[in-house]
Amino acid sequence: TDTAFPYRVCGPERDSPPGCLPSRGAGGRIDAGDWRAVSPSVGRAVAPDPQDPEVVFSGGVSRFDRRTGQTQNVRQAPVDNEREGPLVFSADGRTLYYASNVVWRGAGGVTWSDMSPELAGDGSLISSLAPSTIDNRIMWAGTDAGEVHVTRDAGLTWTRVTVPGVAPGWRISAIEASHFGPAFPPAPIGIYASAGRKHED
Repeated sequence: TDTAFPYRVCGPERDSPPGCLPSRGAGGRIDAGDWRAVSPSVGRAVAPDPQDPEVVFSGGVSRFDRRTGQTQNVRQAPVDNEREGPLVFSADGRTLYYASNVVWRGAGGVTWSDMSPELAGDGSLISSLAPSTIDNRIMWAGTDAGEVHVTRDAGLTWTRVTVPGVAPGWRISAIEASHFGPAFPPAPIGIYASAGRKHED
């Protein structure tokens, strides 16, 4: 969702470009015509800008501005793996992250720097990202090979962690960072992960 009022719900559409839909339409109902594509390309990743509800980032990556109706390619980082990875904003809404086989940090969503070594190799891809909601130095990254990595120092070092029940080769499709941490001892800063056998389309 974005920060507009009424808010919009954004997401992918199978075999079509991603888009957004208002949570409340004219006349008290939502029609198919209310759907607005935010990218000319088919893709799954969508990230509304928390600082500007008229801007939506998508794919890997493009920037759509509703005021002008224009879409701009802002992926300046060299990406070894051309498959589309996750796209997510930090909890404070100031930093955009994108992943291929490494994690990229976008200043203002347009200037990129890598913040990890290669976390997914041998044709694999980082399939999920989860910045911590309570400590901006912490981020989790899951791959489509069943691996989960975490940094606790804003990308300076990364550690592979074991998630119970996840088999090698499974796709980590989603990670949700815990909203509780050291301020609520003894709870650790942890995650909830969704994973399953990988299906190639």
